Amino acid sequence: MFHLVESDIDVLDVMHNFVLHNGFQSLPFDSPISYLKYMESPEYSPPTAVITSYRLHYTSGYDFITAIREVIPNQKTVIISAFSVGDIAPEINQSVCFSLGKPFRIDQFSSLLKTLHRCESEKEAIDTSEFEGICGMGKNVYCHLHSCRAGY
Repeated sequence: MFHLVESDIDVLDVMHNFVLHNGFQSLPFDSPISYLKYMESPEYSPPTAVITSYRLHYTSGYDFITAIREVIPNQKTVIISAFSVGDIAPEINQSVCFSLGKPFRIDQFSSLLKTLHRCESEKEAIDTSEFEGICGMGKNVYCHLHSCRAGY
């Protein structure tokens, strides 16, 4: 399950349909506020990853991800931006599992979904001791995505 957060309804609809077309489940949200409210609900279940735009109504993608991590510190996140990865502040790049530039190619997005899904599926089978202290989020926590980043 992927949670998608995008303020542009048309882009959100395309992303949601693409995730479904690739055989994965998706919950779309048109604002960070609606997503954060959903996180407080009894129906909330952590996703494989939260995929969000860098530019959102009412907040930035970085602030949104920070709010998510206050509740779930190890939540995998992906930020999509029209800015090049090098133009995004380093603290943002360090706080996400992946970043993807807009416009992105369909095969890139598909590969990203498959990589995140594979990491989620395999995390129980991975020897977690080798990942302690090397989390890509700059946190001293278990991070099974460390091995997956290289494959993307």
